[in-house]
Amino acid sequence: MGPLMTKRKIATVQATHYVDRDELTYGSKRAYAVDFYIDGRFYKRKLLPGKSEHYAISMAENWENGVLKDA
Repeated sequence: MGPLMTKRKIATVQATHYVDRDELTYGSKRAYAVDFYIDGRFYKRKLLPGKSEHYAISMAENWENGVLKDA
C-alpha cells in the first residue's frame, strides 16, 4: 500500500455583495462569503447573508481543521 494521502484544506473569507432576489427592489446587499479549497483547487463558495465576520472566520477555521467534512 502507498502512503496515506491527506487532502490539504484551506479557506478564505471575503466581504461581498449579492442581489437579494426575494426583495421587491432587487437590492444589492453585503454579506460574507467563504471560499473552500482542496489541494489548492477551488471547491465551492458559501455565501453567508445575515452572518457576522466572526461566523465566517469560524467556518473557515473549522474547514481547515477538519471539523467540517463538506462545506
